Amino acid sequence: MIHQNLNLHITNGSFIIEPQTNEKVKNNLIIEKSTGNVSLGEYTLGINSEKVIPIYGIFGTIQINSGTVLIVITEKEKIGEIYGTEIFKVKKVGIYPNTKNDSRLTQSQKNDDQVYLSMISEVFKQCNFYFSYQRDITHNAQIKFDVSAPIWSTADERFYWNQYMQKPIINLATQNPNAGFDDFILPVICGFCAIRPTAINNQPFVFAIISRRSRFRAGTRYNRRGIDDEGNVANYVETEQYVYLESSKQTYSYVQTRGSIPLYWQQIINVKYYPRLFIEPNISTKDSFRKHFQDQRNRYGGQIILNLINKHGYELHIGNEFAKQVEDLHDDRITYVHFDFHKECSKMRWHRISLLMDQIEDNLIKQGYYHVNENGQIVQEQTSVCRTNCMDCLDRTNVVQSVLAKRALNHQLRESGVLGPQQKVEDAPEFIFTFNNVWADNANAMSIQYSGTNALKTDFTRTGKRTKMGAMNDLQNSIVRYVKNNFKDGSRQDGFDFFLGNYVVNPSLPSPFINIKSPRAKFLPFALVGSIFMFFVSIFGRREFSASALVEILFWALLIVGVCQQIFSNGEDFVNKPSLIKPAYSAASHQYGGGAPIQLDDINIRKDKEK
Repeated sequence: MIHQNLNLHITNGSFIIEPQTNEKVKNNLIIEKSTGNVSLGEYTLGINSEKVIPIYGIFGTIQINSGTVLIVITEKEKIGEIYGTEIFKVKKVGIYPNTKNDSRLTQSQKNDDQVYLSMISEVFKQCNFYFSYQRDITHNAQIKFDVSAPIWSTADERFYWNQYMQKPIINLATQNPNAGFDDFILPVICGFCAIRPTAINNQPFVFAIISRRSRFRAGTRYNRRGIDDEGNVANYVETEQYVYLESSKQTYSYVQTRGSIPLYWQQIINVKYYPRLFIEPNISTKDSFRKHFQDQRNRYGGQIILNLINKHGYELHIGNEFAKQVEDLHDDRITYVHFDFHKECSKMRWHRISLLMDQIEDNLIKQGYYHVNENGQIVQEQTSVCRTNCMDCLDRTNVVQSVLAKRALNHQLRESGVLGPQQKVEDAPEFIFTFNNVWADNANAMSIQYSGTNALKTDFTRTGKRTKMGAMNDLQNSIVRYVKNNFKDGSRQDGFDFFLGNYVVNPSLPSPFINIKSPRAKFLPFALVGSIFMFFVSIFGRREFSASALVEILFWALLIVGVCQQIFSNGEDFVNKPSLIKPAYSAASHQYGGGAPIQLDDINIRKDKEK
């Protein structure tokens, strides 16, 4: 059983985690600050202890130049109960580095360590983390696993976000089963969870949404796109809608997935609103594509692919390539549907999503959902999943997933008797308010973790209608996304790569944060700010306008235009790029390692907008 309450003792050389139990002899977990070595042993209270902190679990450890950083859960919030277990959210963590002054560290290494620590803090600010002491919540309700085994040993490694940080303890638990290491290993998922006790027709039930983000190919919007050689795709999320009827003790579950288009492609940020899109003619495309869908079929059965990107403009080519790769698989368990969301639902005609639902209705009937009766017997299993994507797998994807979830819920509640044969959840105002807001909150959580802002189009998810105010909010979020994606996301991507162990600190190597900016990147921003300032001074800083004054105003205006042209022509010099793991794309050669890319440039974008 995982320890739920512990005391952290911090000494000069160690972190000691002591279970809060009544046992006289306690197996304490001891972590050496300098090396990160882990052991179990007794600990005498008060000896060389700097401080004692009550904690609720060990998130894990990570190495920086100065030694081991210990991350622990210092505050938790109970979200509710599903799967017959309590689900908690990580509300606050304690981040404890080795503070012992080490003369061997250079000033550069000390500065780097401060950056690493800030990266860890930023990931916790952006992401929601959840855990359970009793059950492996990396799995949905339908997945069968050994409930008698330690939770970490059965966890789905895709969703086990602190697995890398817990490796030192996991390794010892593997080598020394039943020694007590298992009790300190607490798997944590990243994503979203909402649990709402509710009722329809005076029949109470628990309604829940739990979204599990994959830690593979995780990161930010423009820095993680497409697929990798192992078949993992960017922004992959499994979302489960869960219903438990308290009176009849029945359980229902419906699972969907989302994930980036499984090709080798990128959009390279360059200060333009629509970055250039490149599709790499990689020799690994077919193998990686096949790996992705083989893994999906093994886990979920059939695949109903819902591709929501445009059928024209710069999204067309990547859609055509997606369709071609699906066709080449020759797999009758995969259904591919390309629904041009923007075209079909333009001018706020969002009711036209029903066209997509009608198109796949037969597949959805065959798909079914998971249902367990009051005796614990499986009445029905879900035989496939809808794998939904747009370009970012955020806004259009969120809308369609909520519609699919509502359809499944109507069928489940009619079958259970909560709804009458002709009733819909839309007929229950209080519940539909809960449903809409939970799905909108899920959309925002997924979007913040990938794009840095709340999701777009959530006014439709919350109200069932597209509104002008919602469109204005979308404009605001789009502007914030533009700023963050261009000028913040390189550092955010570094945070994910360091947090997940994709990058490991090596004290013998030079600092990864030494970035040599081009002269234009240093000079032009100041020239732009100065030109704008002088332009306004030349307008508002005089009482009367003469011919020379107009010439001066024109000069500063032309200088602003000229500087802007230079910035947009050399946009890649001005954006924030990752420092820890350099992008595979080379700005200088405009090529990937796999050869010359297919470039879908601004001409296609302009044609798209004209249409």
